[in-house]
Amino acid sequence: MTRSAIDLKIVSDRLEIIRSAVVELQALPHGTVEIFTSDRRNVWSSDALLRRAIEALFDTARHLLAKAHGRAATDSPPEARLPGSPTPVPKS
Repeated sequence: MTRSAIDLKIVSDRLEIIRSAVVELQALPHGTVEIFTSDRRNVWSSDALLRRAIEALFDTARHLLAKAHGRAATDSPPEARLPGSPTPVPKS
């Protein structure tokens, strides 16, 4: 794979997804575990928001690696590994 220009629109769009997810996460009640889990929709919402943000982060990393460094994207990129672990974070 050859290097090419980074598409700032793609990076900007993915960073906006992350920013938006963080804002929504901050809007959820987070005083205590009891308050947070009193409405089970909070758990599902936070899970979905975290997944969207993490996926957008990985999309951004894959784009930057591919465009700036000419590295092809893979299913389990090195950035998805736990610190000190030789195996990727398991997909759920």
